[in-house]
Amino acid sequence: MSGVRQQRQVEELCAATLRALTGDGELHFRGRLLHRGERPLRTWAPHLRVEAEAKSFPALRAHADGMALRLLHSDAELHRGYCPPDPVERLVFELLEQLRVETLAPDSLPGLAANLQRRFAAWSRRFHTACRGRRQRC
Repeated sequence: MSGVRQQRQVEELCAATLRALTGDGELHFRGRLLHRGERPLRTWAPHLRVEAEAKSFPALRAHADGMALRLLHSDAELHRGYCPPDPVERLVFELLEQLRVETLAPDSLPGLAANLQRRFAAWSRRFHTACRGRRQRC
């Protein structure tokens, strides 16, 4: 199977998961970005970003699981109203909101919670390693 075809299959599987969890039939991936209809849905929480690893099924599946919880448990309009304009403050605000909705993962879906825990742990390790590397170079 070609890389492009395999990537498309991974995206379709993850989009199907999103549609099933949210009941929103307009969700799909296009150009490695999640869309609702024609509008892209951005992921601001750093641990769910998958740009560099878009071909990784576990990364994209955790992204889909996290976005499903975000769509189900977060009021986008209310969130935008309180979101700070400063980029660093916004990053923290977005991360905390994503972590809040991830705590609402249903007990009936233990795989979803496990996907998100693995993704957050992997992101945390990479972040810690990157920060430690910067201190050694200074």
